[in-house]
Amino acid sequence: MDAIAAFDEIINEMPRSEAAFQLAKAGLDARCRTERDINDDMAFSYLANKALGYDHDPRREIFELLPKVTLDDLEAFQKENVKGRVFNIGILGDVDELPIDELRKLGKVVMLTTEDIFGY
Repeated sequence: MDAIAAFDEIINEMPRSEAAFQLAKAGLDARCRTERDINDDMAFSYLANKALGYDHDPRREIFELLPKVTLDDLEAFQKENVKGRVFNIGILGDVDELPIDELRKLGKVVMLTTEDIFGY
């Protein structure tokens, strides 16, 4: 239950760290500069982008926008698009060791088998 409370706090009150933000931006920049679609990747990228509503590869826009994005921009996005949303939470574990009654207080609990999850 502590992990769920911590997750909820992070989702609803985004921690601010300029250093971590700059590190993430640098990593994304490096990925944008080096990532290439080759062979089958081209078809899969096209289909994935189409499923997201793009008629083009959005990575160019991300690359061009990245230097301008600030931590304040990210925080505003989080408040507008993430904070307060309802999330489904998946917990894997021995059902006998889980606090099912406590979990039911948070919402609907659906028990799945390993076959439901993994297909075998």
